[in-house]
Amino acid sequence: TYSISRHDITLSDLLTYKVKVCFQLISIWHIVILRCMADYIYLMTTILDYMQPKVGYTVTDIIKGVDACSELSNQKVSALMRALRDKGAVTKTEGKKTLFYKVED
Repeated sequence: TYSISRHDITLSDLLTYKVKVCFQLISIWHIVILRCMADYIYLMTTILDYMQPKVGYTVTDIIKGVDACSELSNQKVSALMRALRDKGAVTKTEGKKTLFYKVED
């Protein structure tokens, strides 16, 4: 058998190992980010498919009406709606103590 002592490991070997580990972590995070983006896009398109033109929806209406959003918190759905508003896909209307989101035709 062959054993390696700590004196056999060079600085170059150590750096090569660290670089490999860093690239593995980067590729793992890249996959995680892509999956999160795919989920984010899926949720936004599902919400837009659910909404009827010129009908006002509250965040609670979206949570109750869209199956994909039923497990999400009010805060997360609000963030999705804010992103849709920023992209110009929906408009926000303020009622008495209530926010309504509408899709324009």
